[in-house]
Amino acid sequence: MSLNDLNSEFDKAYKAGEDWAAEAIKQYQQVLAGAKDPLSVFRKYLIPPTKNLSEYPVILAIGDSWFAFWSTQDALDILNTRHHVWSAAERGKTLGQVIGWPALPPPPVPPFQLESLLHAMCEIAKADDDPATKVRVKAILISAGGNDILDNGDDGAGLLSLVPSQVSFSLVENKASDLIDKKLGQGYAYAAGAVLEASKVLFKGRAIPVIMHGYADPIPDGRGAGDKGPWIKPHLEASFSTLNDRFKFMQLVIGRLHALQTHLAKRYKGMFSVDLRPALTSKIDPPQYKMLWQDELHPTAAGYQRVAQRYGWELKKVPFQ
Repeated sequence: MSLNDLNSEFDKAYKAGEDWAAEAIKQYQQVLAGAKDPLSVFRKYLIPPTKNLSEYPVILAIGDSWFAFWSTQDALDILNTRHHVWSAAERGKTLGQVIGWPALPPPPVPPFQLESLLHAMCEIAKADDDPATKVRVKAILISAGGNDILDNGDDGAGLLSLVPSQVSFSLVENKASDLIDKKLGQGYAYAAGAVLEASKVLFKGRAIPVIMHGYADPIPDGRGAGDKGPWIKPHLEASFSTLNDRFKFMQLVIGRLHALQTHLAKRYKGMFSVDLRPALTSKIDPPQYKMLWQDELHPTAAGYQRVAQRYGWELKKVPFQ
């Protein structure tokens, strides 16, 4: 089944996101009417140091550990030097946990990140008429899907959890179609529909750009981060004994994720996908890749510098009012 065959399912999810956002806006605007601090949620998740709101554009972000790395400076910390970065991202979260859509397990626990994001957008819109509190939002960044592939959601549906002791590369085609193309595709469409609808309603028809990413090609060498991980090699080594074969397998998985996001970005105006694969090495050369990859999943500080640079280039492309 091709991605084009799934367009009707993507459109249903996109519409579901729009409908959820429209209702959630009404509910939170009622809360804001009597709020003592109309920017409480917005201020709560601003990455320090905070700067003059009128002088720097704002980036709003939700997602997983690529936006909330615990060990070193990540891409958002770097982007924060030239922007105000607001982030509700948490490590280990699946796409379903980030956006709170019941169709993606595990069940959402409020307030989920997309809900906090919408609340912050409502606050920004309410403060927009006052020059002293005016906030200029440049883009909304979403980092999610990697933990769904790893099965960190503990629902048994992750792609790596489905790898049997003996498997061929055809697993990507057979299993990724359901997890990546269908489930993650609908989740991304739902998130895009919710955020773009919210921005149009709250900011006088302006659709704030939504930028997603599909990670880079991880190198499953068995390295973890402290007491965390490894995440990939234990699932694959029974089937792929060499690092090179495990790497090729993950290249196919990540390539599938990028193809999906590119398809959705072409379908929904206002959604963009940034390809981070060129930012990090795709060669299994230990001295080189270990300079950019801290472990199997996460870049080093130098790697995140490259990731932030790719985001910087993408942010220059998107429209900004």
